[in-house]
Amino acid sequence: RGILEGTVARLAAERGTDSRKLADIRTVIGKIDDCFSDGTGDVDFYAYAELNAEFPNQLAQLCSSNILHRELEFLSTWRL
Repeated sequence: RGILEGTVARLAAERGTDSRKLADIRTVIGKIDDCFSDGTGDVDFYAYAELNAEFPNQLAQLCSSNILHRELEFLSTWRL
């Protein structure tokens, strides 16, 4: 998943992307950060897990590649 996410980020940077898509992923990243920064040292693992599953979907939309989107979606739902 990490290799594909890096590829998606590179393609999005090379090709450019829609500002709305960037705003959407920034929102997800902000919410992920909030899971760890409440000041008490507690971590909201349930919210983190949900957002961590949403992140690759948002990321895949940045480069507009159906193939990469499908593969990241598959890897995000795959469990050992």
